[in-house]
Amino acid sequence: FIFSRRNNRLLLKRTKPTKVKYCFMIILIVFTSCKNTDKPIEENKLGHSLKEKVKDDIFKILINGVVKSDDIFEVFYTDIDAKEGFTEAKKLKIVVKGDDSIQNIAFNLPEEVLPYNFRIDIGSNDNQKGIIIQSISIEYNNKNIIIDKDSIHIFFDINEYIDYNKIDGRVRVVEVNGRKDPFIIAKPILLKKIEIEF
Repeated sequence: FIFSRRNNRLLLKRTKPTKVKYCFMIILIVFTSCKNTDKPIEENKLGHSLKEKVKDDIFKILINGVVKSDDIFEVFYTDIDAKEGFTEAKKLKIVVKGDDSIQNIAFNLPEEVLPYNFRIDIGSNDNQKGIIIQSISIEYNNKNIIIDKDSIHIFFDINEYIDYNKIDGRVRVVEVNGRKDPFIIAKPILLKKIEIEF
């Protein structure tokens, strides 16, 4: 129905149902598309809405760098006393595809495992053409520790099978007594930092 004025009298005119339907549908679409679906989960002291950060309880080790040839990287970890030692039962293994560009090598420990200690085995390919580490990041529950290439020697013990250049992050695997076993182990300073910050 539409109201119209004629000779100072209100007249009621019947309109076609289809026009009313179309008008109603257009109004409905406009209102629903403008509706704000982002509901504030919590508010800070100033009243600004904050989105809740979800805790995932997964300890992550990310190596950012270049691995020029196909290789295998591994992480060994202990989640109780260090006397336990590193075992095959608590090992993560990633096959890395060789590439001249920077890539991320990500290790995810089992849920709710915060390691007592860990070590990173840097490749096992005897014909590796080159490894460059830009940084190593440790993440847990939306918090992270980023260790740049020039600080890796501060936070990790680098074993005798690695010749590491802290300026450009270049890793050269060295043979000792006919053996190659390149790895780095978290130092107490890093483990303490993880304990405090995570």
